[in-house]
Amino acid sequence: MIHGIAINAALPDVGRKTVDLLGEQTVADVVAALIPGAAEHVLDAARVTIHHDGKEALVPRSAWARTRPHDGTRVVVALPPEVNAVLGIAGVVANYITGSLYYAGFTGLGVAGTNAIFVGTVVGLGALAVAGLNALVPTLPEMKNGRSQEDAYSISGWRNQARPGEPIPLPLGRIRAAPVFIAPPYTEVVGDDQYLRALFCFGYGPLKISDIRIGDVPIDDMTGVQYEVREGRPDDAPISLVREIVQEQGVSLELEGPQPPTDAAGNPIAGPLEDRPYIMTTAENSTRVRVILQFPGGLHRISTSDGDVRPRGVEVLYSIRQAGTEVWQEVEEVGYAGQTTQAFFRSYTFDLPSRGRWDVRIDRVGVKSTDPVHSETVNLWSVQSIKPEYPINFGKPLALLSVRIRASFQLNGTLDNLTALTERYVRDWNGSDWVEATSANPASVYAYALTANHNRRPASDSEIDWDFLQDWHEYCAANGLEYSHNHIDRTPLREMLVHIAAAGRASPRHDGGKWGGIIDWKRSFVSRHISPRNSRDFQAERSYFRHPHGYRARFRDEAESYEEREIVVPWPGVAAGDVEEAIQRTIKGVTSADKMQRALYRSMIEAERRRDRWSVVMFDVSEHVERGDNVALSHYELSDRMTTGRVLHVSGNQVVLDERVTMVEGESYGISWQHYDADDTTGTKRTAEVVTVPGETSALGVVGQTLPPVGALVSFGPGEMITEDAVVLYVEAGSEGARVVHMTNAVPELDALTAAYEPAEFSGIVGEVVGSDAVPLVPVFTGVSTEVPEGEYGPTAREVRVSARAASADTALIANILVEHRLTGETEWDQTTINGASGTASILYDDEDEIDLRATALRADGVSGDPTAVVEYVVGSDLGDLPAQPDLATLSAEGGLGRAVIELRHSDPNTTALEVFRTAVGNTLDTDADSLGIYDLAPGMTIAVIDGDTSRVDLLDSLDFSGAAGSTVSNAVAITDGRTYRGAVTITGSTAGNVTLALTGTGDDVETAALSGNALHLVSLVAGPDLTDVSLTRSADFDGTVTVVLIEESAASAPQGEQEYRFAAHDGGDLSSAITAPLTTTII
Repeated sequence: MIHGIAINAALPDVGRKTVDLLGEQTVADVVAALIPGAAEHVLDAARVTIHHDGKEALVPRSAWARTRPHDGTRVVVALPPEVNAVLGIAGVVANYITGSLYYAGFTGLGVAGTNAIFVGTVVGLGALAVAGLNALVPTLPEMKNGRSQEDAYSISGWRNQARPGEPIPLPLGRIRAAPVFIAPPYTEVVGDDQYLRALFCFGYGPLKISDIRIGDVPIDDMTGVQYEVREGRPDDAPISLVREIVQEQGVSLELEGPQPPTDAAGNPIAGPLEDRPYIMTTAENSTRVRVILQFPGGLHRISTSDGDVRPRGVEVLYSIRQAGTEVWQEVEEVGYAGQTTQAFFRSYTFDLPSRGRWDVRIDRVGVKSTDPVHSETVNLWSVQSIKPEYPINFGKPLALLSVRIRASFQLNGTLDNLTALTERYVRDWNGSDWVEATSANPASVYAYALTANHNRRPASDSEIDWDFLQDWHEYCAANGLEYSHNHIDRTPLREMLVHIAAAGRASPRHDGGKWGGIIDWKRSFVSRHISPRNSRDFQAERSYFRHPHGYRARFRDEAESYEEREIVVPWPGVAAGDVEEAIQRTIKGVTSADKMQRALYRSMIEAERRRDRWSVVMFDVSEHVERGDNVALSHYELSDRMTTGRVLHVSGNQVVLDERVTMVEGESYGISWQHYDADDTTGTKRTAEVVTVPGETSALGVVGQTLPPVGALVSFGPGEMITEDAVVLYVEAGSEGARVVHMTNAVPELDALTAAYEPAEFSGIVGEVVGSDAVPLVPVFTGVSTEVPEGEYGPTAREVRVSARAASADTALIANILVEHRLTGETEWDQTTINGASGTASILYDDEDEIDLRATALRADGVSGDPTAVVEYVVGSDLGDLPAQPDLATLSAEGGLGRAVIELRHSDPNTTALEVFRTAVGNTLDTDADSLGIYDLAPGMTIAVIDGDTSRVDLLDSLDFSGAAGSTVSNAVAITDGRTYRGAVTITGSTAGNVTLALTGTGDDVETAALSGNALHLVSLVAGPDLTDVSLTRSADFDGTVTVVLIEESAASAPQGEQEYRFAAHDGGDLSSAITAPLTTTII
C-alpha cells in the first residue's frame, strides 16, 4: 500500500489530505488522487518527495509518470500557500456551494483559490504581473478561454432562463437579479383571455424582494397581474398560484379535419376523405391533460344580405390510449361556437383514467368550409401534461416569485425579462450585537457565505472569528465598502470568499480553528523585528514595470437599475484622454461607479508601491510571524548603515550592545526594539533617540526614559532609516524546522491615498460624437388636408394636417423637419416640428383661412438646409360646403307629461341630419352629455322626435279636487311604494293663502311644501308604504283656484323642469353647422 499525503507547505500541521492506494501506482497517480483535476500551474508548483526506510528523495514533475514507489512508501505533496485551497484544508477550504445549489465537482482553484494574501491578477504586462503578486488583497485571475455563465448572463441582458441541473443562484448584498424558472411556465385560458403562469426562483432564502419589473415597467403598474413573493424562510406557505406541475408542449398547427387522400408526391387523388388528427404523448406520471385551441380569425360568417357577423361553430374530438397500446378511447366531442372576428382561445381539460403516459389524439370533426365569408380556422396551440405534485421538492427554503399575467400588448407573448431588487438577509453588526438585517457589508456577507445553508458543510458559529468580523465590519462601514453580486456559476466557496473579502480590502484566512481574515489597513504596531540576528539567507527583488495607461472593469451600476456598465480609470499621472492601453480587471460585488473607480485606483497604488519582494529564513520558533503581520525589516543588504545588536547592559540612560556601531558628527541616530508585557504577548515597536558621539562604540546614550531591556534585540542606524516597514505575504515551511518568510512593502498610507482620491464623474456614455458635414436637402411636401377637430361645430377652428419627408437623395441624418406657417399676407412665421425624417404636423386655423406653408430639414445639431418654396392653401377647401345653421322658426319643442315633442324640418341641400341637444335651464351646454341623437332628415321633410316617455298619463284626470278654503280633499289613487310621483299644481286668482299636495293613507304621509302665488308649481313626491290617496289641502285664507296634474315617473321619462333645446345640422361627414340658440319648454 502507498500512503499519499498532501499538505499546506506554510502550515503543515494545520490541515492535510491523505489517501491510501493499492497496487502498482506511479507518483502521478498519487498526485491525481490527492488533487484531482488540478490545473497545470498547480501541478507545476507542487513539491513531491517520497519517504521509505528513513530515506527521502525529491521527485521532479518530469519523473512523476515513470516513478513507481515501493509498498509502504509515503508520497508527500507539498503545495505553496497560493494553491493550497485544492486540499480542502480543515474540511472547509475547498467546500463548494453545494446541495442542489452548487455541486462539488472539483475544478482546482489554483492560484485563484487561496488563503495566500499575495495572489494577484496576471495582467500581461511583464513585471506588472510580479507587482500583482505583492498585493495583500487577492484578486482572481481573468478567464483566458471562454466565458463563465455569469458573463453570458450579462451579455444576454435581463433574461429569465430555465437552467435544469445548474446551480440555483445566490444573490449577495443588494443587486437586481433576473430569477430562473424553477418550474416550466404554462398558459391558461379564462374566457377569451390567455394567461401565463410562471414560478421563479431568486435563490436560497431569506431574501428581501422588491421593485419587481417586467422589462422597465413596474409590475404593479401592469394590468391583469397577480403575484406572490416568498422570501425563503422555513415557515413560508406554499405558493398558491402554481400548485401543480404543468409541462406544456407548444404546437401551433392547424387542425385541418378530413382531407382528400394524396399520392407519394403529396398531390390530392380521388378517394374517400381521410382524417388528419394530431397525436402527442403526455409526460410520464400525468394525471390530467389540458388542450389549448386558438381561433386566429375568430368564429363567424358574414351575411351576404346585410353584411352582419353571424355565428359559426366547429367540433373537435378528443381521444386517448395508453402509450404503447392500439385502441383509442373517445373522451368527448366538444363544440365551439362564436360570433366574432377577433382572435380568441379556448381550453379543454380532462382527467386520465390512470396515472402514466398516454397518447392524446385531437381531431377536427367535419370538413372545413372554403367559403370566403366563413371563418372557422382552429389551431392546436399547445397540449399540457399535468401532475398534481407541488413543483418544488427541495430541502432548504428558497426565495420564490409566482406570477399570473394576462397575455397582451404589455407582455408581447412571452415572460422572460422579469427582474427584481434582491437584498440578502444576513447577521449584521449594529454596533452592539449581530442581528438579522439586509446588508451588503463585506464582513456580514462573508459570515453568511460561511455559515448559511447553501453550503454543503456550513461553518458553525464557534468556527468564526467574530471579533475580527466586528472590526472589519466597522472598517467597511467607515469606508463605504460593500459586496453585491449574484452568484449563478458553480463557485467554490474559497473563490467566493476571496471576492467578498477583496471588496472589503481584506483576504480570507483560516488558522486551523476559525475563519477570519486579514485587512489591508494601517496597523498601529509592528509585530516583529527581523534582522540578521534572527534570520539568514536574505533575498530581495524589485520589479520595474511599465504600467498600462489604466484599468477597465465591468460592473452592475446601481444608479442605472443595475444595468451592466464598463468604466476606465486612468493610471495616476495619465490624462483620461490619453488612455490607449487599459487592462481588464475583474472586481466582483461593486455596484457603484465611484466605488469601482476607487477600487481600481487603490490597486494601481498598491502595484506601484509594493514593488519590493523580500524573503528570509528564520529558525527561532519564538520569533513567530503570520501572514499579514507588519514587521520591521533591518538587514545589511537593505541598508549598510543599519546595525543590529543585543542589549548586554543598561545603566541609567546608557545601553551597551554586543555589537560596535559607528556614528558621524552632525547626523542623528536612533534605536528601535520590540516591547512585551503580560497583556501584550505580540509586542509593540518602541523607538528612542541616541546621543551622537562621533566614532566607534558599543555604548549608546539614550535620550528620554524609555529604554530597551537587557537581552532585547535592537536595530541601530541613522534616524531616517531605523527600520523598513514590511508586511508578511506568507510563510513557507522549510526543512529542519526552518520557515521562509516572504514580505513586501507595508504601504501604511494606502488607506489615506484611497480616501483622498476623487472619482471622475461617470455617465456610462462610450465614444465621441462624430459630426456630419452633409447639409440637408430641401424636403418634400407629401400632403396637406383639413380635419374637423372632434366636438367642433360651425365655421370655427380647423385642424390642418401637413405631411412632409426628407428628400430621397438626402445623405444627412435628418432629426426633424421644421414646418413654418402663417396667414397669407402676414410677415411673421409660426413654427411646428415633425419629429424624424418624415411625418405629419397639425396646426389650427379657421375654416376658409388662406395660409402659406414651407418646410426645412434639420440635422440633430441644428444645421438646416434650404426651405421649400412657399405653398398656398385654403383651409377647408377639401371638405365641401358647410351645412346651414337650422332655422328656429321652422323648429318647435313642446313640453308635456314626462316628455317633450320636438318637430324638426330644414330646407338646406348641404344638410343630411339634425342633432338635438337638451340642457336644463341654468346649466351650461355640454355637447357630449346633452346630445339626444342625430336624426337623418332630407330637405323639405318634417319629423317628430319624442324626448321622454309617451305612455305617461295624468293619474288625477277626472278626479274632483274642488273645495272651500280650509278644506282637505282626497281621492283614491293606485300608489306604489318607492316610486316617484311628480306633477304640477297651478294656482290662479289667488291673493292670499296656500295649498299643500300630499300622498296619504295608513302609512306616513308624504307632502309638498306649502305652495302659494299664482304660478305653475312643479312637485315631486316619493311614495312610502301603505299610501292610497292623493290629498289637496287649502289654507283657511286661500282664495284662489287650483288645478292638479300627477304622473308616475318612469325610467324613460324626460327630466322634470324647464329645458332648453338646441340644434345643429350635419352633412353626413365631418362638417357641422353652428349650434342654434335654445327653445325653452317645461316638462312636467
